Amino acid sequence: MESNPSAGTPPSSPPPEAEVDLSRSAVGWTLALVAGIALATFSAASDRDRRGKLEEALENTAIGDTRFYSSEPAAAPPLSFQGAPLVPAEKAPAPMPEARMCLAGYTDDASFRLYVPQERENKDGGAGGPSWYLKAGKGLFLRMSR
Repeated sequence: MESNPSAGTPPSSPPPEAEVDLSRSAVGWTLALVAGIALATFSAASDRDRRGKLEEALENTAIGDTRFYSSEPAAAPPLSFQGAPLVPAEKAPAPMPEARMCLAGYTDDASFRLYVPQERENKDGGAGGPSWYLKAGKGLFLRMSR
C-alpha cells in the first residue's frame, strides 16, 4: 500500500453561494452600524456646542408656571414691579385661560411672573396698562395694580 499524500486532503472548492451572501450582508450591517455610531457622535458633539441655546426655553404664556401667589392677605408677600409696589386690585382670583395670558415681565425680586391678557398685548409684544395678573392657581389669576 502506497500512501498518496494528495489523497488525504480534500480538493479546495469555492464556498457555497449562501455563505458569500451572508458575509456580504454582515459587511453591510457592520458598515451601517459604524455609520450610525459616527452620526450619533457627531450629533452629540454638535448639541454640546449649542447646549446653552438648546436648554433655554422661552414660554410666553402662563402654561407650566407653578409659582402661585397666595390670595390670602396674611400669607401674601409684598411685591413690586419697576420700583413701584403692587397691590391686589381684587379680593379673589378670577378664572382665565392660561394659554391666553401673555408674559409681561417679572416682579422686582423675580419671584413671580406678571401676565396680561392676550387682547391687551400690543402688536410688538409689549404690554402696558394699569394692571397685571399673577398666577394664583391652575387657571386662576389675581389682578394687581400699583
